[in-house]
Amino acid sequence: MALFHRFLSSVKNEGPRLVTAAAMSWYLEKMFEEAKKVIIIVSPYIKMNTRIYHILKEKRESGVEIRIIYREDFLHQEIATQLFKRKNLHAKCFLTENDILL
Repeated sequence: MALFHRFLSSVKNEGPRLVTAAAMSWYLEKMFEEAKKVIIIVSPYIKMNTRIYHILKEKRESGVEIRIIYREDFLHQEIATQLFKRKNLHAKCFLTENDILL
């Protein structure tokens, strides 16, 4: 909750941005590369490109906690420190200690 409060109360915060599908990968890469403590991925299905996979794998190896909450089968379970499978999951959200992408 503190993360949401910080985003909403920040003077520097420009407010929400609309991210197109084409820009989504770029934002995710940037978010994940800058993460130092935690990455949380919430998505009913997870399809990741090679670049995202390698970033997440590198982050896990460097000690970043990676939590993945998913609905459909997820092939790359080795990149997660914690996995949660949920039947009725519809949300899509990506979080780090500094950023949120909904």
